[in-house]
Amino acid sequence: MTKAASVPDLATRVARTQLTVGVVALAVGVIGFWVARNADFSGGPGAIIFEDLELRTMSYNRLGAVLTIVFGAIGIAASLVRRPMLGLIGGTGFALMAVQPLLQWRTGADNLLAATGRNWSFNLAMALGLLVPAVVARLAGMGAPSTVAPTD
Repeated sequence: MTKAASVPDLATRVARTQLTVGVVALAVGVIGFWVARNADFSGGPGAIIFEDLELRTMSYNRLGAVLTIVFGAIGIAASLVRRPMLGLIGGTGFALMAVQPLLQWRTGADNLLAATGRNWSFNLAMALGLLVPAVVARLAGMGAPSTVAPTD
C-alpha cells in the first residue's frame, strides 16, 4: 500500500512539472523565433526548425513562436510563484494553438501560426503538461502558498 502524497509534496511535484514544461516550451519558442526571423509574422509558410539537419520538425512563423514563448513563460511563472492555476492560462493557450491548425485544415482558412501536424502534437503535449498539474492541484485543494496547511 502506498502512502498518499502530502499537500506540500504535491505542490513541489506540480511546480516541477510546470517548470519543466515551461522551460521546454520556452526553449522551443526561442529556437522557433530564431529560425523564423525572416518569415512573415503571421500566415505564410513557416520556417522549419532543424531543416538543415533534415529532421523536418515543427514549422514556425514569428507569431507562433512568440505565442509559444509567452505560454511557456506563463508555465514557468506558475511554478516560480507557486500558483499552479496560472498553468490553466498557459495550458489553454497551447490547447488553442493545437486546435488552430485543425480548424484551418477543415475550413480552408489561413494558417495564422504556420503550424503543421508536428506542431499540433507538441502544442497538445504542452497543453496537457500545464493543464493536468493545475487540475490535480485544484482537486487537492491547493491554492496560494499561504493556504497550504502544514502536515503533522
